Amino acid sequence: MKKRLFAVFFICAILLVGLVSAGLLDSIKNALTGKATSQPTNVSVNVVGTSAVNVSVDNSTLTGGVTPIESSSSVVVTYVTVCDPDGVNDVNDSATDVVFNGPSAETRNGNCSLVGDIDAYCANFTCSAEMWYWDAAGAWVINASGSDLGNATNIYNDSYNFTYNQLKALTISPDWLNWTALTPGGSNVGADNDPTEVNNTGNYDGTIDITGYDLYGVTVTSENFDVANFTADETDGACGAGTALVNASVQTIAGTDSNPGNLSLGGGAGQEQVYYCIPTVPSVSSQQYTTDISGSWIVAY
Repeated sequence: MKKRLFAVFFICAILLVGLVSAGLLDSIKNALTGKATSQPTNVSVNVVGTSAVNVSVDNSTLTGGVTPIESSSSVVVTYVTVCDPDGVNDVNDSATDVVFNGPSAETRNGNCSLVGDIDAYCANFTCSAEMWYWDAAGAWVINASGSDLGNATNIYNDSYNFTYNQLKALTISPDWLNWTALTPGGSNVGADNDPTEVNNTGNYDGTIDITGYDLYGVTVTSENFDVANFTADETDGACGAGTALVNASVQTIAGTDSNPGNLSLGGGAGQEQVYYCIPTVPSVSSQQYTTDISGSWIVAY
């Protein structure tokens, strides 16, 4: 009997050791008490480098320059490469940026987005900025920057540029001029409906030219009203001091300024005014004179 009890006790002891070694005892305890006696822990480390990045720009897509779009904007795109000796994973993908700096201290801020990794050390970004029709013509500097996660220093490169081309474009209002009830010998007679508003819809920065033509009679078409009797000026009432027009000849109107700017702002931005005057009304027959035969006067840059 004692031998049988000893054998039973020995077998139970072996089973108990098996349960403990297999973790089954903890499972049974957890089930009975609702409390865990162990829990797994995930471990990770993030290694960053100490070297600063190198920033370069591919402006080959801008060869030949960028031409403004009349009365609108255009998106200028360039590519920036950021390299890190500590590996491409150390490049801060959200820190790449560009700013376009114009010849007259203008700036256009751009946005950059990751295109993809070039290799184990370099990443490629596409960067773009919106430019407007009134932005100055000339060389614009591409100021590119980038950083990394370890060194965290912003590195700048402004050794690249592109040309923003000149655009001569304008609209005028009104597109006709009128004088009524002129009397021969009259003096300093301004147009009834001037000034002509010259709206600069490009980025040309300069003066305004007018090509005038003689006016011919509507009734007696052989008679003319010489264009030399007219002057144009950017100031109202300047009459005798204005620029005299010459038949079929381009005349630069002294004192005028194309004044490139954002027309939507109002207040004269992007606008110039031209006033017309007849210093002395010539002795001609009474009838209407027009440019229907000779051709319209041309306002131009």
